Amino acid sequence: EPRNQAAYYAYCGAGTVACADPSKWNTLVQIDTQVNEVQVQVTTDGRPRLLIRRNGKRGYEYDYWACEAQCGDGQNWSGLFVTEAAGVEMRNAYMPQRSFALDSQGRPRFVWSNGWGNSRSHGVYYAFCDEADCTQPDTWQHLQLAVRDDKTTTADYATLVFDGDKPRLVTRINYSGLPVETLYYDCDGDCSQRYNWAYSVLPHPDGNKQWASWDLALDKDGRPRIALYEPASIDITVGGKLFYAWCDTNCRFGDDAFQMVQVAGGEGQSVDLAIDPNGRTHMVYDAGQRGILGQMWCDTNCTSAESWQRRILETSEQLTQDLAPASPLSCDQQERVWFDAIPQVAFDAQGKLVVAYDATNYARCYTVDPADPTHRIYSEVKRIWWAVRLAQFAQP
Repeated sequence: EPRNQAAYYAYCGAGTVACADPSKWNTLVQIDTQVNEVQVQVTTDGRPRLLIRRNGKRGYEYDYWACEAQCGDGQNWSGLFVTEAAGVEMRNAYMPQRSFALDSQGRPRFVWSNGWGNSRSHGVYYAFCDEADCTQPDTWQHLQLAVRDDKTTTADYATLVFDGDKPRLVTRINYSGLPVETLYYDCDGDCSQRYNWAYSVLPHPDGNKQWASWDLALDKDGRPRIALYEPASIDITVGGKLFYAWCDTNCRFGDDAFQMVQVAGGEGQSVDLAIDPNGRTHMVYDAGQRGILGQMWCDTNCTSAESWQRRILETSEQLTQDLAPASPLSCDQQERVWFDAIPQVAFDAQGKLVVAYDATNYARCYTVDPADPTHRIYSEVKRIWWAVRLAQFAQP
């Protein structure tokens, strides 16, 4: 997992096509230290907001940063330490983090969990700030959403979106470190009170399996739509199943509020679900050995598997042509590959699909153990580079 590094902010206001040119972007602005994850949201009038997660002494630490104008100048950013998540596993840098969002008024909210200690009960928390300047002390509040007295309660990979000012959330609940169930939460009013929140379960069709990744989007009527990925039993790059789930009414209670259909097999890890301005539904994901980035989309009748279409957006070979960073001389320069895409989807004003994604470059490397008198050469596949890529694609 990344350690001891800064976060960086960059901005391009020249339009989607022009921003494919790196020279159109402002100089990187360095923010914070010891960062392992960054989430960015932008207000409707273009002001950026960051939730930065850092490696602390006891667990994750969460900082909130904001800029009001001329954000290419680091002096115009201000930040605040919000909370510490003690007693949690610090190993999820390889999965999407979508726990941070702004409501329709531009107010920041995020979901986090506390394992133990930290002068706070264990459990899953909803953090929110309603003040004009959320970088000031004592402006954040925390609501405990989920807890069990007899078991340590935490959550994984929360996905938070808003229907106006009403939060909608999907996350997996863990008891004593073990995954138990994936839940859909919502709240329709006074969400600072736990009794106004309700949830329904997203059970796996096979009963006792767990979902590996998921994402949540709302249609034009505010109805929840969820992408769910079941991991492969052996190798995450082959196998696995991708599902689409929906609920039109009474989504708040029970184990059967959502219906679901399998739409793909063999791919779907780290799926991002998005609905474009024309109402078409898209899933973009890590395509594994079939290509670094895949897409499925549906024009109408998305509850039928036959309505979904598929294409590969980018392959490892294409990415290598554009980005071929150096690797150690002890590594095979030919046996290199890009894997592990973690995408985030948006649409520009013309409806073009824009994807920003993390990717990891691997190579086969060779070492000799100096203590081995036989001088045997060992080979191992190692992670060489992380990269962030911005790509754009015409609508299918």
